[in-house]
Amino acid sequence: MNQRALYITILLFCLTAAIHYTVAARPFSDTLYLTGKHQYDLKGYLEYYCDTALLPIDSVIKINNAGKFERLKKDVLNSGFSNKYYWHSLHLKNPTSSTMEIMWLFQNATVNEMKVYKVSNNRITSLGVTGDHFAFNQRPYYFYLFVYPLSLQPGEDARFYAFINKKGENLKQRFQLMDAKTLQQLQSNAYFVMGILTGILLLVFLFNVFLFYSLRDAIHGWYALYVLATLWQMLAFEGMDFQFLYPAVPSINDIAKFISCGLNLLLMLQVMQKFFDQKKENSRFLKGTIVFKAAIIFLIISCIPVYKLFHSMILKETYTLFFSVTAVLSFVLIVFSAIERVRQGFKPGYFYLFALTPLFLATIEFILNLFGVITTFDTTMGYMLSRIQLGVVFETLVISFGILYRYNLFKKEKEKLSLELEGQKIATAGHIISAQEMERKRIAEDLHDELGGDIAAIKINLQKATVDTERLNKVIKLLDKASGDIRSISHNLMPPDFSATPLDILLDSYYRQLNNEHGIVFQFHVNGESGKFTKEDELMIYRIIMELTNNVVKHSCATEATVQMIYCDTYLEVIVEDNGKGIPAEPNKKGIGLKNIQSRINYLDGKIIFDSNEYGTTIIIQLPYKINNGKD
Repeated sequence: MNQRALYITILLFCLTAAIHYTVAARPFSDTLYLTGKHQYDLKGYLEYYCDTALLPIDSVIKINNAGKFERLKKDVLNSGFSNKYYWHSLHLKNPTSSTMEIMWLFQNATVNEMKVYKVSNNRITSLGVTGDHFAFNQRPYYFYLFVYPLSLQPGEDARFYAFINKKGENLKQRFQLMDAKTLQQLQSNAYFVMGILTGILLLVFLFNVFLFYSLRDAIHGWYALYVLATLWQMLAFEGMDFQFLYPAVPSINDIAKFISCGLNLLLMLQVMQKFFDQKKENSRFLKGTIVFKAAIIFLIISCIPVYKLFHSMILKETYTLFFSVTAVLSFVLIVFSAIERVRQGFKPGYFYLFALTPLFLATIEFILNLFGVITTFDTTMGYMLSRIQLGVVFETLVISFGILYRYNLFKKEKEKLSLELEGQKIATAGHIISAQEMERKRIAEDLHDELGGDIAAIKINLQKATVDTERLNKVIKLLDKASGDIRSISHNLMPPDFSATPLDILLDSYYRQLNNEHGIVFQFHVNGESGKFTKEDELMIYRIIMELTNNVVKHSCATEATVQMIYCDTYLEVIVEDNGKGIPAEPNKKGIGLKNIQSRINYLDGKIIFDSNEYGTTIIIQLPYKINNGKD
């Protein structure tokens, strides 16, 4: 059984090989029959011939009849850079009893010159001349791609020849055959998708213009220009720029790709610099960025002489190669810059890495196709969306979100720095005030212990001296007054037993004494439970009240004044009122005393309110308890 099965297997294999060989050896029919389908597969039906000479149609027909045309295995031709003219041949036959109208679509929007001829019954008919070196209204069919309508009568057998001139440039061409309805649907879909993408980019452009004028951040201005350049590049790569922007100026069309791409790369590098805040201090790639920007500017400027003044294929190929290498290396530079900033802790750099990946891969694929290294057709969803378009829109949207994220991050960092700076200012003020208090304490002790003691010794010695009694009494009175002043100054500098005496009791004693020494009647009231502050902070509050009291005594011309300390639930409220002449306008800018008050209030995280007119002044100060704000 095993031997029989083996023999049967060998026999079947040989029979299959023989059938395959017989089919392969049969002459292949190059005639495509039009049977009324919506779309036809052209694989195996297309033939091509290339020559460095510009041949007339008669010579081309003879060459084809001599069998010198080669058959395309696919419906795509990718010659890379070529110094030849290309002819394509398609043999069609209408076996039906009605006239067949069919559309021959050439999916390449940047052919310099194109001609199509119909050869039927030994008669040659020209179907028109078009190309991107001709005005757009000369096209046989108004579409951003090249389309030739073909017509065959019932039973007609015809051969069509297409001449394509892209000499000295890369040629990648795809051929499609479809009916008018299918083409119109494709055309509608393509314009619809491009309209959506254009609308998205214009919205991003307007949004960044608005942010630029609102925030005054230069990155939004540069990014708005980058989006416009991106839109132009996208239209140029699809060939729609010629149709909608400059249809009567074909001289711009064949260089628009390079200029738009150059501007796009240049602005991409500029936006990258602004996005990453690239400086000499934080980037090793700053010099590289400057060099590449200069190289791109040179490429943009040199595009016109290369393509308009000189007609050298070697020069064009070298220029395209240099441009492609510069584009790829620019992407690499941006990626390395993003990685560098990410490693430095700059999180928005992830947006750049994520955004550039699809566009970078699509660009590599495009360049490899450009030089004929690979042959893939850069389309997704038919003709509606290319991978370059997808990459451009994806990159634009992601980087837009990245810029907003970057802005919010910078805003938070700025707020954090502001808080830290404010904390440093408060801490510095605290150190200064602490130093002042220590100096006050030292001076008070010196006045009380040394100068007070010296005056007391002088008084004792004078009392023992034998001098005129009247004059001696005058001197003793002056010494008593000086001693009292020293005690008062010393008390004001540093009250005795401050650390052991509650603030309200200390102030009550002070105002009782003050009412005996000055013409102003002070009333002092305390409401609520004290003990909500540290002794250091109570000393600050004491200084504030003393400074306000001193202003009332010296400057208010008042007869009555009231000082209240109200301990509320979360803060202490100090109210100082007088019936004097009021404080001049803009009190915060008047006098060292008020500035000292303001600095102490700031240190205690408090706030102050002034209400002053010619009938008197009311000052309200609110100081939060430190136990409630977490500082104690």
